Amino acid sequence: MGVYIIVTSITGKNYVFAIIGGLFVFQALTNTGCAACATVPASKVDQNDTESIEFEEIKAEKG
Repeated sequence: MGVYIIVTSITGKNYVFAIIGGLFVFQALTNTGCAACATVPASKVDQNDTESIEFEEIKAEKG
């Protein structure tokens, strides 16, 4: 997508969009995003505690 933006902006002589396309290409090559890879790692959820799950049956009334 970034290369397409660069090519179309240069052929259309709109060089500001070429810079934006360069930013997209840079993000793709360096595997970063808008936040410069400041993402929070996914937390692991331990799902071995299945004994404490309680269910309550709810019956709907027909009106």
